[in-house]
Amino acid sequence: MKRIISKKRAFAIIENFPRSGVLVVGDIMADHFIWGRVSRISPEAPVPVVEVRKDSFMLGGCANVLNNIFAMGGRVYMTGVIGSDETGRRLLAEVRNRGVDTGGMVVEEGRPTTLKTRIVAHGQQVVRFDFEDRKAVQAKSIRKILSYIRSVRDDLGALVISDYNKGVVTGPLLEGIRKEIAGRSIVTCVDPKQRDFSLYQGFDIITPNHHEAGNAAGEEMQNDHDHVWVGMKLLEKYDFKAILV
Repeated sequence: MKRIISKKRAFAIIENFPRSGVLVVGDIMADHFIWGRVSRISPEAPVPVVEVRKDSFMLGGCANVLNNIFAMGGRVYMTGVIGSDETGRRLLAEVRNRGVDTGGMVVEEGRPTTLKTRIVAHGQQVVRFDFEDRKAVQAKSIRKILSYIRSVRDDLGALVISDYNKGVVTGPLLEGIRKEIAGRSIVTCVDPKQRDFSLYQGFDIITPNHHEAGNAAGEEMQNDHDHVWVGMKLLEKYDFKAILV
């Protein structure tokens, strides 16, 4: 059965955001945009020369989820891993400037903070540079994340896992989260990246995109009927309470 939330009910839910905390767990990233215009081709190589007009630095990955919840008036926490570098320090400052606790932002020495730099000219993305290390974070970083979850769990009404497959959301972390919040009235939601959804079993809601849902179910989706069928298949197989594609 489809349930449609009315506009009035949606606003009521948003108004209740400050009443209980929301913890975002996952891959903390930064989005850097360089905006400019192309007026000529380089004499050094057949590539456009972008005359830079401005640039912007924004919260990305699970930090973007934090920013969206904060913008709607939510009381939000975040935990994940950053590097001991300029990008990490800028992210710390951006989060701190919003009045959000930064105690869950674990610094892992020798690991770069994930940074995506996009060059945009005339409204068209020209190229993207990714600065990152996608291997699994260290065991001690996972222990620090779980310790932070333990310190704030009494204030939580919801926990969001934002997986971008950058090394934070791993089997050991997910198992640790299950143990830390077991028996508590905390709604859990996962934005998945792994193809094997069994990693996310035990959490309430999963929000795969079209391709992620199809891959997890081993099905191709071409219409609304396929979306419903795949959604029901995933709900039954992994025992989620809800799925949003």
